[in-house]
Amino acid sequence: MKISKIAAISFVAMLSACVTLSEKGAKVNYYTKQEPPTGCKQLPEMLSSSYNVDEGTLITDMRNKAGDMDANFMVLDTIVIKQNEHQPQPQYSGTGRAFKCP
Repeated sequence: MKISKIAAISFVAMLSACVTLSEKGAKVNYYTKQEPPTGCKQLPEMLSSSYNVDEGTLITDMRNKAGDMDANFMVLDTIVIKQNEHQPQPQYSGTGRAFKCP
């Protein structure tokens, strides 16, 4: 059985939109233009990339990943929006740093 490109893209878009904030992710405060308070320990850098979603979904995904690392503070360093002529929806990707603060 063949699946058309449109059906496959629609399915991926539907799955991508299903990101909800986890319990751990809800405990992560995030900032875009602020460094963490003194005494915070930086954890390994994280990267999140999602197709066919919005900026809010990207941030939710990154907060969930930071929460899974037991972080409670995240600095969102970059958000890049790429438009592909072959896809109607833009791709959002972001990088950030996770911290464990007292």
